[in-house]
Amino acid sequence: MWKPKALILLSLIISLSILGTISFKLIDWEQYHKSTSDAFRELRISLVFWGLSFYFLFPYVKTLKNRKKD
Repeated sequence: MWKPKALILLSLIISLSILGTISFKLIDWEQYHKSTSDAFRELRISLVFWGLSFYFLFPYVKTLKNRKKD
């Protein structure tokens, strides 16, 4: 399994959060309010970026805890 360093995980978390926020700001809100499928289509990429940032958050915290023990 891939065991990245804490700095790589932190940079992934920050970059994915920034990309999620930028894609959220670029949502076409008129298209969003048309229907449920259009709303999900507009939010999908933002949710993917934010989900990936949370996915990398847990290994980052685990890495920090292991480093603190040593």
